Amino acid sequence: MNKSLGEVFRSAWSTTKNNFVPLLVGILVYTVPTMVLSLIATSLPPVAAGAGLAVGLELCVLLYVIFISPLYMGYITSVLRTWHLTGTPAKMPTAWAAAKANYGRYMTTLLATVVISFAAILIIALISSVAIVGSVFSSAGNFYGSSMAPLMVLSAMMPALVVMVVLILFYTFCLSFVQFIPGMEFPSGFQAVFKSFRYIFRGNFWKNLGHTLIIGLITVGIEMAVILPFYIPYFSAILAPGATLSDITYASTLLTAIMPLYTLLITVLGIFLQTFTTPYMFEVYVNAKNVCDGKDSQQMQRTYGDPYTNFTQQNGNMQPPYGGGQNPPQIPPDNRR
Repeated sequence: MNKSLGEVFRSAWSTTKNNFVPLLVGILVYTVPTMVLSLIATSLPPVAAGAGLAVGLELCVLLYVIFISPLYMGYITSVLRTWHLTGTPAKMPTAWAAAKANYGRYMTTLLATVVISFAAILIIALISSVAIVGSVFSSAGNFYGSSMAPLMVLSAMMPALVVMVVLILFYTFCLSFVQFIPGMEFPSGFQAVFKSFRYIFRGNFWKNLGHTLIIGLITVGIEMAVILPFYIPYFSAILAPGATLSDITYASTLLTAIMPLYTLLITVLGIFLQTFTTPYMFEVYVNAKNVCDGKDSQQMQRTYGDPYTNFTQQNGNMQPPYGGGQNPPQIPPDNRR
């Protein structure tokens, strides 16, 4: 079944509504420690000891993400899988048990994703570098000796930079289903990464892209609606006619003072949005998988024909289980008078 946008939204909303607590707990357990460590690292004084401690904390954050994210992805997928298969809310102990059981498969998938991503980004960067160098050299005669040369060089590099960003975003989009595959199917590691690419392209590429762009635009729109009230007074002060240096300084000081509140608000908003966006992308994954499996089934039927029809034709057009030219067992007559 190829779901429409409205059906995906309704399914994702139903999943979030019925599994809100398990989803929220999993997201909090994963994100809160990283946020706390990052805030401590950024608040340390920029001295030698503080800088060393900050590097150590950032390393702890990196290790935490590497070793805990497979557990987190397994837990979230278990919650979504339980609701998808049974229609009943998931129990957190059961989801944690499934996450621990699938930890190795998710870890190998994470490592495979890192390896493939490193290779992909290296290739994209190499292609973009060649394009940037070629663009700059081809336009060198236009800005040689000009006082605006730096800006003109940047403008010459801009098309290649835009292409590089688009390619990286497109590659990230192709990995949209990796987090669900090890918990929903057998493949893991490189197979899970390649399956994500396969579902993206074979499972109705344009619909997958449209679903992803729409949820991205909605998320960005909600976040911008929260961000703008913090910056409107600042930009109003610095762009107002007759604005003085003291006005700009006061606006900057006020913006700095309310920045912790902004950070807290945007973090909480991101957590709550994730309780919907993750089920939403799970529904997109299930829909793409169903479409891909349907195409595979149709292709198999076109190639090999219907298995039941082939069986009966090859066995004397007889119904199973009496195919192969065998007659059904005879029932002896009843000799009783």
